[in-house]
Amino acid sequence: MTNATKINSLDAFFNPQSIAVIGVSSDPHKVGSVILSNVLQNQMGIRIYPVNPRLNEVAGLKCYPSIMDIPGKVDLAVISLPAAFVLDTIKECIKKETQAAIIISAGFGETESGKELEIELKKTITQSKMRVIGPNTLGILLPGKLNTFFLPYD
Repeated sequence: MTNATKINSLDAFFNPQSIAVIGVSSDPHKVGSVILSNVLQNQMGIRIYPVNPRLNEVAGLKCYPSIMDIPGKVDLAVISLPAAFVLDTIKECIKKETQAAIIISAGFGETESGKELEIELKKTITQSKMRVIGPNTLGILLPGKLNTFFLPYD
């Protein structure tokens, strides 16, 4: 792999054209909603797709039941779901040919019960072409461009 190929493989994290925020809520204080709010602050032409099977709309945007229901390509998925739902969501992201994912969710290797789940998650990701940051991460922050942190940011 050349240096240019390595850099391009990270492009979906730093220059996404479309982002699915998976795990949004109607409660603005929940993690997924804070992430959506942060992403919306600096969207700069990025297509943003909130995902929650129980909502039709959030923050004035159409909400999709799953990443599979989003029309077209998704460059980056930001996942803030309970750990038990992350593996199936990652499998959907891979099937959708999502280029990159950020897994905010905790409850994996840092807990005894989550270690097996983390092993299966790592195996699934390794067998795909998708790049992943996480699980149990804050997200990424590119000031003035992109903020996927789960902490409110002004």
